[in-house]
Amino acid sequence: ATHPIDADRFATSGDDGAIRIWSAKERKVLFRSSPDLTGCGIGSLEWSPDGSALLCGCGGDPDNATKDGALLVVEIAAGSNQIEIKHEDRKAKKIVNDIKFSPDGTSFAVASDDGRVYIHEASDYSLRTVCAKSPSPVKTMDWSTNGKYLQGVTRAMDLVYYDVTNGKPLSTPAIVRDAEWYT
Repeated sequence: ATHPIDADRFATSGDDGAIRIWSAKERKVLFRSSPDLTGCGIGSLEWSPDGSALLCGCGGDPDNATKDGALLVVEIAAGSNQIEIKHEDRKAKKIVNDIKFSPDGTSFAVASDDGRVYIHEASDYSLRTVCAKSPSPVKTMDWSTNGKYLQGVTRAMDLVYYDVTNGKPLSTPAIVRDAEWYT
């Protein structure tokens, strides 16, 4: 995940549970957290819009499924590279595939292998709505630039569209035919 403000920084993670902050220019790891910090494999990362926190989607470790579906919010102290878990939540019980912030940064979506997408408020991490279950899990997502719609690509390579206010799938994709997408 590329840092939203400092283009030189990016974060990676993996099944070992360690979070690594890299410098693209220097081509080296600036900081590596202990795998014990998260206690699970991390399959997806997303920086908060101001770059002060990193959202981590857990799951995928075949030897440790106890935290599959967990969402961790880790805060990184400026200058010291100290990482601490600020919030932990577990609505889903399966792997988190993708996390995306809305264009205005007020909410974020979490796609899980359980076939659902969970929309949270960014201010307090509370759950706003759960999108209707898709026949195949959503693997990657994108917000419309106005923040009203979410599109996803499922494991079966189908496109799904949701109204984020109520989590319902759009009855006709023509509703978003002329929509501009954030990424």
